[in-house]
Amino acid sequence: MDNNCKYQIEYTFNDDKSELLLEVGFVSYEFKNPELVKYVIDKFKQLRVKNLYQGIAMVKINGSVSMPLAYVFAHEIKHYVSVITFYCPPLDSFIVTYSAHPEYQIGDTINKITNIKKSLKLDHQISEAFTANLHENTLNINCKLAVVEGDVLTKEAALKIDELMNQNLTGGDLLKINGKSSVAVNFMIANKLAHLYGNIAVWDPKLCDYVITLRHGGKYAEGELIHHVSPKTFNQKKIVICGGANRGKTVLRDGLNRVLSKYIPSQNYFVISGCPDGDGAWFNDTCRNHAQKANELKQKYKKDFTIEFANYKAQEICPINTPLLLFDVGGKTINEQLTPENKIIMTEATHALIVGGNEQEIAVWRRCCQQLNLPVIAEITSQDYAGEDFINRDNPVFSVTIHQLLRGHPVGKGVDELAKFLADSLS
Repeated sequence: MDNNCKYQIEYTFNDDKSELLLEVGFVSYEFKNPELVKYVIDKFKQLRVKNLYQGIAMVKINGSVSMPLAYVFAHEIKHYVSVITFYCPPLDSFIVTYSAHPEYQIGDTINKITNIKKSLKLDHQISEAFTANLHENTLNINCKLAVVEGDVLTKEAALKIDELMNQNLTGGDLLKINGKSSVAVNFMIANKLAHLYGNIAVWDPKLCDYVITLRHGGKYAEGELIHHVSPKTFNQKKIVICGGANRGKTVLRDGLNRVLSKYIPSQNYFVISGCPDGDGAWFNDTCRNHAQKANELKQKYKKDFTIEFANYKAQEICPINTPLLLFDVGGKTINEQLTPENKIIMTEATHALIVGGNEQEIAVWRRCCQQLNLPVIAEITSQDYAGEDFINRDNPVFSVTIHQLLRGHPVGKGVDELAKFLADSLS
């Protein structure tokens, strides 16, 4: 394998070679989106030379895809096939995100094991799980991931994008996209808009700039940055999720990522990993239905926790200026002192959120935070057994006991209450 490989695309065909499966994923998380966009475009050029799409009607995509890459994939694949789908682990199915075939509609699902298609019919009033509005040349999107299932979300989002396309989302030289949504919704938007605009740029919170993700006759090159002067964010919180090892910090981080969208617009918060342990946002959902596959990918992506990684992560966190940023760190201490790696990363935080199994564990991390004069905004007691989550309102800081912060378990009351508290703390 290429030692400089940043993103891997592996492919297989079904028996009659009418379907193409792309298994995709990050080889290294130490990258910036501009270089990644250009890298993946080059990868697709290599695939085209192999006449990969000849006779292919449907492409199924499975793996980790960032928001900018969804637009790259859409533009590169849509020219050649009738149907594009993306795998949704909680449904154990591929969601149709683009279709020029009469038998498939956006939001339909195709079971990964049986390959049986299920057509989605919306029997309820359209929810506010997805909202979008166009202001000048910027499409602002907001996606509440915890409100409806992925197929319903994709279908509803498609209806709302169609409505905008009939009004003022009609094409032009440049479209900028700001906000977050599920990967399937990203693919749907990308497929609908890829050929309407000369360039499409996606907001990158890590760079505080827009990244050009595709060029369709526009003046900007793929991977180029459009600089943006962001207004100063007052009362900004960069919260590090810290605490002992194997206490559910990553599960809590991913749970907050889903639930926060119920309380604040998605463009107002950002959640990233501060650990090289291979657990991306994809991991918890994948673990629910495919625990073995999830652990295989985790081991594949896992890197050493080095000073070099810590410096890279601190540099990544520093420029992010969303009102709320959440990131986790490793769970090791040395003689109840911060490790050099954690100290480097945690220096970029404004507040800390501590996770521990008991008061003694939490107290260790309180002292660690005091080393950095880092205010503790909340303390979470993590219990593995089943039980009712509850808030201790007598403590001077927000304190909540959360049960079963375990991969594959649904988000519970405690995570929801914590998300609401963090959202309220911004006002």
